[in-house]
Amino acid sequence: MLPSRFPLSSPGKGRIVTDEFEPQPPFEVGAARSPQPSGPTPGAALAAARQQAGLSVEDVSAATRIRSTLVRAIEHDKYDMCGGEVYARGHIRSIAHVIGTDAEPLIADFDRRYGRPMPKLAVAPINTLGEPVRDLTRTASRTTPKWPAAAIAVLALIVVLLLMSWVFGGHGQNRTNPSSAVPPLPAPTVSAAPPTNPSPTASPSTVPTAGVVVRLKVSDTDVSWVRVTSVSGSQIYEGILNAGQSMEFHDPSGLIVRFGNSGAVTVDFNGKDVGRPCGTQVCSQVYRTTSPVSG
Repeated sequence: MLPSRFPLSSPGKGRIVTDEFEPQPPFEVGAARSPQPSGPTPGAALAAARQQAGLSVEDVSAATRIRSTLVRAIEHDKYDMCGGEVYARGHIRSIAHVIGTDAEPLIADFDRRYGRPMPKLAVAPINTLGEPVRDLTRTASRTTPKWPAAAIAVLALIVVLLLMSWVFGGHGQNRTNPSSAVPPLPAPTVSAAPPTNPSPTASPSTVPTAGVVVRLKVSDTDVSWVRVTSVSGSQIYEGILNAGQSMEFHDPSGLIVRFGNSGAVTVDFNGKDVGRPCGTQVCSQVYRTTSPVSG
């Protein structure tokens, strides 16, 4: 690396500023800075928002595909299990998205409390500044890489080869001799035939689907976590429906649907639009052949 040197007061004395970093002590994710900002920590804020949304740690783990032990560690601000700051921020963002809270303030608070501090530039003293500036310029010019010019030359050669192949290859093949052109085919003749009365055919009858059919539609501006099970207890689906997404579920006896954000979902039950499933954010509904029942 080429240092930049600046004279101070008298020849022979000065300081050199380089772009080399001073060695930093090892930093562990989750190691709190001192002093600590006031207010709840990011993990405590996530835990409070999850409890307010009525979701358990297992619900959040199933929706985000994050292990429940890691979710509990994040809620207790133990980020060393995340594997790094980038993964910790990603886990905080995923959990906040599922429980319906804003992730950006939590990420900013995490950086203030546990983020890695920026390294400082190293400033080292020097004994002399006698080397002429032209020598420094000459040294810098000698170390300038030559690969940009070579890359431009290779690119220009590729463009020339492509133009030549287009001119002498496929483009030239299109200029065929007019005498070798295939003559147009004569137009086919159509013989008049007396109209015939087609025999009537029976249209297929629509057979209604037996059992329960539930169609879930998410609004274009929101998402919701859902879990669908049959009334017999077998799980059919569990995951997050994105904005504008819709899914349809069938069962001969009945379906039980649990909504993580019911205000973003509309329900179509056996072909009838029944609107929002419930009045709270997290709820369950039972859909049988008669009518839906709140769970």
